[in-house]
Amino acid sequence: MFYLPEALKDEVMPDIQDEETWLEISKNFETRWNMPHCLGAIDGKHVRITKPPKTGSDYYNYKKFFSKVILAVVDAQKKFVYVDVGAPGSCGDATLFAESPFRRSAEAGTLNIPPPKRLPGERRSARPFPYFFVADDAFALKPWIMKPYGSRLLTEDQRTYNYRISRARMVVECAFGMLSQRFQCLLNGLKQKTDESLDSVIMCCIMLHNFLVMRNPANVNPAQDANAPPPFDPLQRAHARNIGGTQGKTYRDQLKDYVNGIHGQVFWQHDAARY
Repeated sequence: MFYLPEALKDEVMPDIQDEETWLEISKNFETRWNMPHCLGAIDGKHVRITKPPKTGSDYYNYKKFFSKVILAVVDAQKKFVYVDVGAPGSCGDATLFAESPFRRSAEAGTLNIPPPKRLPGERRSARPFPYFFVADDAFALKPWIMKPYGSRLLTEDQRTYNYRISRARMVVECAFGMLSQRFQCLLNGLKQKTDESLDSVIMCCIMLHNFLVMRNPANVNPAQDANAPPPFDPLQRAHARNIGGTQGKTYRDQLKDYVNGIHGQVFWQHDAARY
């Protein structure tokens, strides 16, 4: 039996974030990644495992290996703030998210997310903008989930917005990469045979990752992160698959105008978006 997840959880990843914690996360995203109102980046990761007995193809994923799926929300410092571990590899990111307690809590308004307010620098008459999470095209566009434009016929402003969203979203990919490099059992394949033992090993790795981030933040978040633009992810230009509602599109357009306007732009964004 593994006790480490329970022993560290209250310190490194509490169950419920309060409004003050969300605001601190948002402040860090604005300072480090130039994305105001962002509360985290959402993504999924397949962890390679040995096929559990008598499970058929349940754990066989589209990448053609057996796995368990981690659904995670990561903050600006590459720390996991929410994790759902245990879904079989045949379950996609969007399906896992749709069935997650995190989504249900967000939709029910019980995550203690701060109320909408004006984006930094905007006039008092500006429309309040909700706090949100960034995600890729596998997730539905919502007022509280911002993702890239999916059309190949993008305007310059839309390409710039996609770059800015990609820049904020890359923290979850970096966190997964760091997690796998630190705990290479997640790369080479877990040998445990039961769900309980597999989940415990994965959660141990995640808790230890958070512990190391909190104790040695300079090793994870070098100062130049705030200014050095990462390479633009060309996958953000793919056609949209998961179409969002009208309200989500309206807010995305508002955020696109903001990051291209005088109050929200950064000096390198247009060159980076053309890359």
